[in-house]
Amino acid sequence: MFYKKTVGIKNTIYNELAQLQAQEVTENDVRRFGYRVNDLVFSLNEDLDNFEKMTFVKLPNIDEVNDLKEAIIDGGAFKKQSGNIFENGGFNVLLTDVENAIVHCQRLDQKSLSVILDFHKKLHERLN
Repeated sequence: MFYKKTVGIKNTIYNELAQLQAQEVTENDVRRFGYRVNDLVFSLNEDLDNFEKMTFVKLPNIDEVNDLKEAIIDGGAFKKQSGNIFENGGFNVLLTDVENAIVHCQRLDQKSLSVILDFHKKLHERLN
């Protein structure tokens, strides 16, 4: 769920950015879009917090939920950017955080799959 939402937010941001770039916009439109981007990215923290409610299975080097959050995003949470994010680099920070979170989720998924396959192999060896 978190991965799908993160990819969806990334796509939403890029689509809305393309729409804004294709038309005449006011400074107010750009500012509103900046607030929207901040809110979209920050909303991912709610999903990260929901990890606490799920059954957690340890992975190599990830012993608890906070380790998992840290593996997805530095500091374990997305941070809002202040000011005009298009002038101060905040927009790039937000998009980089989202894109990195997607890559980290893919890496964790592969790690999970390798743990499952290793467990399956060991189980199969014990049965034979």
